Amino acid sequence: MTALSLRCLGWTAEGELDASDQLELLQTLLLGAQPDVQIELIYLIEATALRQPCASLEITPLTSF
Repeated sequence: MTALSLRCLGWTAEGELDASDQLELLQTLLLGAQPDVQIELIYLIEATALRQPCASLEITPLTSF
């Protein structure tokens, strides 16, 4: 598992991790987790992504052929 530095993560004014860093942390934890814990982490990743709709707005339009 890769080591994350808490000082390098983005924090909000309320002391919470930025949404992108929440996803990064959950994905890092997912790699080393037991299967039953992985299911819970996947749920948290999905819930975090749904709370941040701007994370999925960066869509590159396809060009016509």
